[in-house]
Amino acid sequence: MSGHRNAVALDTLVRGIKSTHPGTTIGTYRAGSGNDSDHKPWLKDSNGVGVVRAADVMGRSLDPLARNLASQLGRHPALGPGAYIIWRKRIISTDRLGEGWRTMGDRGGDTANHMDHVHVSLTKSQTGFDSRRAWGPLMTGSAPPPPGLADTSAGAALGYQPASVGVPDLESIKASITGLVVTGAVLFGGVALVGIGAARLTRPSKSRGAAA
Repeated sequence: MSGHRNAVALDTLVRGIKSTHPGTTIGTYRAGSGNDSDHKPWLKDSNGVGVVRAADVMGRSLDPLARNLASQLGRHPALGPGAYIIWRKRIISTDRLGEGWRTMGDRGGDTANHMDHVHVSLTKSQTGFDSRRAWGPLMTGSAPPPPGLADTSAGAALGYQPASVGVPDLESIKASITGLVVTGAVLFGGVALVGIGAARLTRPSKSRGAAA
């Protein structure tokens, strides 16, 4: 059997992105790519059919997509060994997950440097790239970094900031102010009671004769 096809998990990914972000442009098979590109069907499945395992996603606000995909490296079957993601001159892969987002050399332009699109290549395992498992949130939200990586590793490359140092919301500010007021009142009351007690102890007492 000859010809080529997209990996099942790749088609599922494309449908998931387009359903939540209709204006996104996604490319999979690319005839002009080098023979070693995952956009080309150089890898054959068990039936001898070439499989395309890569997608380029172009659109706006792609940071969440890159981060959500990165968080599934080594966890989603399609992002097993050999899988990787490229975004803004940085690459993160399952095989070197502990290194986080690694800087790539300059390729000469925004598109070549992946400044305007996210590239994802799926695993080389057929059980993985043909997995039908759902991808979950993709274009919205900000998934946590991959296991074992700090926010400064996965997040800094994408312009994210750890939640612990973010701007507090209004409810948090109100709670903090209320806590300070209560604490101040308790301290003030305590100081006042101590002062009254001290005054009683130091005030001269009258003798019984004087009192009569």
